[in-house]
Amino acid sequence: MTCIVGMVDNGYVYIGGERGASDDNAIISSTRPKVGVRNGWIYGFAGTFGIGQLIECIDLPPLDRDEDVYTYIRLDIVEKLKGAIESYSKDNEENTTEWLIGCQGRLFEMSSADWGVCEVSYTSIGSGFPYALGSLYTSIRTKDVEKRLRMAISAAIEYSPSCRGPIDIYYV
Repeated sequence: MTCIVGMVDNGYVYIGGERGASDDNAIISSTRPKVGVRNGWIYGFAGTFGIGQLIECIDLPPLDRDEDVYTYIRLDIVEKLKGAIESYSKDNEENTTEWLIGCQGRLFEMSSADWGVCEVSYTSIGSGFPYALGSLYTSIRTKDVEKRLRMAISAAIEYSPSCRGPIDIYYV
């Protein structure tokens, strides 16, 4: 499972995550991050690895300033992910995956469970989310965004048996 955290601060979107890969019996540290940046987009995933990784493979074109990020995510990215999932995975309800995705200073949370897209200022997803979200709330007066994200992910690693380092943090 996972802990991915995201935050908007001063026009930038930050997303960080740990690299644990677990099932019911074991946890390992992946050599590949579950967060990334491409063409002005930032993203992270939690849930089924194979489905989560599809966001790394779909087209995320640079957006013009007059294009609405929410509309593009809702109408284009959701459809691209649905198509990729249909092509590359089994139809299985256990394959539910969540993503954080941001662009142009805006951050969104979405899930393959219902394909809802919710704009947020800060949040956390994955099995470690309650620990990270609590840390984000209690560190609200900390001005260093990367420090807040690192503390939140570290809390999840400390208290969730399905989270493990190292930690990756990016911003756009």
